[in-house]
Amino acid sequence: YRVNYCSTLWSSIKSILKSNHLAIDVLNRAQIISDAFNFARSGSNNGSVDFKYSEIFDILSYLENEVEYYPWYAAIVGANHLLERIG
Repeated sequence: YRVNYCSTLWSSIKSILKSNHLAIDVLNRAQIISDAFNFARSGSNNGSVDFKYSEIFDILSYLENEVEYYPWYAAIVGANHLLERIG
């Protein structure tokens, strides 16, 4: 199940990830990354935020402080799919 929030909530999530990512559970951080990649990949907004890859990279910028496996795994899987598409 994927959740696409309104732009205000996505901005809040990005802010929390950058200021104190530990405030969000590790599995939820991984899911946020996975969801963001999948929303950009789908190209549809379903009435919510229309994700661009630039927004994903903004979300991923918090990873410089991430030490847990699952968020990094979600980022690598999403990036690998993107690399396969652009060849």
